[in-house]
Amino acid sequence: MTALAACGVAHFPLHRHGMSVRAFAVVLALSALSLALALLLTVRPSGPVLLLAALLPAAPAAAGLYGNVHPSGSVSRALELTLAPAWAASALAAAASLTALTALWARTVRPAG
Repeated sequence: MTALAACGVAHFPLHRHGMSVRAFAVVLALSALSLALALLLTVRPSGPVLLLAALLPAAPAAAGLYGNVHPSGSVSRALELTLAPAWAASALAAAASLTALTALWARTVRPAG
């Protein structure tokens, strides 16, 4: 849950810097959804929420990898909007996704109740 909140904060866009409104909205939505999922996980850590928490941060992590392969694309420019440097934000996203995936696996192996 902490890794997911850190991912949301790291991907928060501080400025627009000539990016389209659509790209800015996508980055802002990913950040807000990560923060909302972290809050939801504190209240109710159910299986579907854990699955969503594993899948959502995978998108910015994959975008970070794609932005490194194609640095002239709109994905790499969108990653420049984030609060943290692109490499740190992508690493936090990967860590958040793996943490949620581990929690989901542990919940599946040993069901609650």
